[in-house]
Amino acid sequence: MNEGGTLRLYDAFAASYDDAFESDPVRASYDELAWELARLILPQPPGVVVDAGCGTGRWVARLLDAGYQVIAIEPASGMQQILQQRFAGRDDVEIRQNSFDDASIESGSVDAVVAMGSLQYSPYPAASLVHMVNWVRPGGVVCVHVDSLLGVVLELIRLGRTEEAIQRAQDGSGIFTLGEEAARLQLFDRVTLKAALEDAGLIGVDVRGLRIGAGALGRAASSARLEASGLNEERQLTAVPALADAGKHLIAWGWRP
Repeated sequence: MNEGGTLRLYDAFAASYDDAFESDPVRASYDELAWELARLILPQPPGVVVDAGCGTGRWVARLLDAGYQVIAIEPASGMQQILQQRFAGRDDVEIRQNSFDDASIESGSVDAVVAMGSLQYSPYPAASLVHMVNWVRPGGVVCVHVDSLLGVVLELIRLGRTEEAIQRAQDGSGIFTLGEEAARLQLFDRVTLKAALEDAGLIGVDVRGLRIGAGALGRAASSARLEASGLNEERQLTAVPALADAGKHLIAWGWRP
């Protein structure tokens, strides 16, 4: 994984990042579905939550509004600038410009860690998970959100890019491009993601699919269906663990024993 390429891409993305979620129903829907699930497994506030790879702070704001103290970790300088402006003067959020692996957080000192769309860009996701598990107290929860390997492969096949789909399936990686910048990311399926969380020391691990309709129908058709029917159908599909790999994204969580 090219960590430098990832930082350059997200520096370039920073100015339009929030608009991308507000204007794109696909992004907005999987973000909302992920938040709904996370609220069910996060400990009751007050407490301390680490948002690892927090971007411009969408989830930081949600966590603060819910009553948590937040440690916001974000390595990209463009995102950092927006974070500092957005949360200036608040004493319930601590902002750190670190990667997963160089963030210094005392073992067992926080109640939860969330990593929404960021773990997959780590050069060493397994090691990053170990760090995150170490930060939470016994009984604390770690929740991660990643792109689905099967979701990416099926979308490429729909687009007629079968050779690329086969390559992605074989090497388990994807590429996110923005203008002239590109970032390589690791793709997960339900089995590998569950195993990664368990290998990092978590118990009670669960994995669910997000935007399963998009995985089945493609982006355009699923967006039209979403506008017509809202999120209720997607909530029902997400509730079935066996359907996880059919989603465009995966969300998983587990507890430190």
